[in-house]
Amino acid sequence: MRMKLTHVAWFRRANTPQLTVCRAFVLQDNHECIHCYESKTIPAFSGTANEAKGENVIYKDFQITLAVAAMATIGTVYGWSSTAAVLQLTKDLSTPQLLLPFGVLLIGIGAGVAMSSFMLTPFGYGKTIAMGLALWGISLLVGSIITFDFGFSTSVAALGIPGGIGVGTSYVTLIGLFRRLFPNANIVGGLIGPLGFACGAIAITLAQRASPSETGAMQVYAGLGTTALLLSALVSRYLSDFSNADLPKRVSDSREKLRDFIYLWTLLFLNVAPGMALVAIAVPWLQATRSMTSGDAMLALCSSLPALPLGQMMWGLIASRHGDKTVFTWMFILRMFAFGIAAWTPSSVSPLLLLVVTLACHGGGFGLIPRKVESSNLRGSPHALGGVLTAWAVGGGFGIWLILPTAIHTANSEGYVGLALTMSAGALLSSRLRRR
Repeated sequence: MRMKLTHVAWFRRANTPQLTVCRAFVLQDNHECIHCYESKTIPAFSGTANEAKGENVIYKDFQITLAVAAMATIGTVYGWSSTAAVLQLTKDLSTPQLLLPFGVLLIGIGAGVAMSSFMLTPFGYGKTIAMGLALWGISLLVGSIITFDFGFSTSVAALGIPGGIGVGTSYVTLIGLFRRLFPNANIVGGLIGPLGFACGAIAITLAQRASPSETGAMQVYAGLGTTALLLSALVSRYLSDFSNADLPKRVSDSREKLRDFIYLWTLLFLNVAPGMALVAIAVPWLQATRSMTSGDAMLALCSSLPALPLGQMMWGLIASRHGDKTVFTWMFILRMFAFGIAAWTPSSVSPLLLLVVTLACHGGGFGLIPRKVESSNLRGSPHALGGVLTAWAVGGGFGIWLILPTAIHTANSEGYVGLALTMSAGALLSSRLRRR
């Protein structure tokens, strides 16, 4: 029989020097689980009391570390453009071919975020995250072995969709878990996504820069895949699950809930389009617009990626003071003018500045959407959040389609025009955002 500690809690009664310590255990024998609870009263300042508090703090810190590491591992997907730059050097691939793998990954991500909520109830947070990480890791390992020897399109479809499903599944579940670890901290609760994706993208970009060859890229993917599998095992073993009673319930259908769902889905669809477009083409685009070497372009991308978490924090603070409606409106207006200026003078556009502004607003939107789902009639349902986040994949694909003419010919302003018009539509939609 194996015993696993799941929770430690303590409370102190008013005007008494005593502390009641409660521990929750799960006793596992074969396939049976027995939930046990232990409670005892001890002096509030005794060594045992301090030990119980320290045990809980350390365990929560370990959970947070695992969650951030898991998010960074799947966040490496945002570093695809560094791989695209390497393939551009080593293979005769057109721009649409370089964007194809990222587009296929988005299809998988859309499926993964939709599936995650249905996996959450039977498997719990830890195992759902672990399965997503394992799927991402296996896809990377297989990809590092076969490279593109079985045909470019075939390899991309076979590996991109399963890998994307793993990323999407883990992402939504990690968002839900982190918001439960920080239930009363909206800014911190929404930070894990932008922070993890920025760290992961920086890590893989620097690794690709250190070995700018197809062989080096495959070695990076093999190492990343192995890391994902190891982390999957750790998450499955040590990341505590909430009981089914603690999981948010699926919302019932109603006209108001459907209206809120469509509104938030459209808002996210418009918000992610420019960020995903620039993330997909970042390194080749930086090279073409400023005649940078691939190494310099990768460093430029790394310098811009901290805008994701910093933007989430900045816009989150502004939203706390002035409201989500104001923040979304200004995020769209800011990018509308940025892409409008780029469309007016495409030959003199500042790609790094445009990338920083776009990523800051991209991170801000991702930080605010989960709490908007919670405050809406959807009431934070994981099914609703997963459904809303499918807009991440669809909007990303739309953004890539818009930017494609400019990605092929940097002097072509059509991509910037399309994104500027998309942002103007987002600004109009944000003006109808209800305050709650």
